[in-house]
Amino acid sequence: MQSYSGLFDRCGSSYDIAMRRYPQARLAEFRQILEPLTITPGMRIGDVPAGGGYLQAHLPPGAIWEGHEPCASFTSHGAVSTTENHPLLPLPWPDHALDAVVSLAGIHHLENKTGLFSEVGRVLKPAGIFVLSDVAEGTPVARFLDGFVGDHNSTGHEGSFLGERTLEELHATG
Repeated sequence: MQSYSGLFDRCGSSYDIAMRRYPQARLAEFRQILEPLTITPGMRIGDVPAGGGYLQAHLPPGAIWEGHEPCASFTSHGAVSTTENHPLLPLPWPDHALDAVVSLAGIHHLENKTGLFSEVGRVLKPAGIFVLSDVAEGTPVARFLDGFVGDHNSTGHEGSFLGERTLEELHATG
């Protein structure tokens, strides 16, 4: 399985161009990841991995977006990211700094998610919320990504999708 950084260092720029050309393409995804949160002014929202910072446009006024994206290929087209050219882990925030952390459709590129989950727990405030939205294993979307996308994309696709192992990793990291 190719690493997140290895994959998006190569194709992040193309992905970013597509997202900027069609900014509404993932509107439903951005809305659903924010739905569990009651966002108030001054609330600090960590976005990991942040891609080109697309979530920022969907936050209500007064919310503070703090994106972390390890691949500079996303940020080369003007997206704001707190830590350009910084590895995914450790996360760049101090302990208990964020009210919420969201992760949308990026961690299926991580074989072992335990390190990320531990870091999310570290940077969240005690009453903070982690909202994770990604593809579940064995679903039609998983088969499409590893099948059609994998066969017709220059970088291929091999996902480590969410499942029982993910729940075990979340539980093990608290």
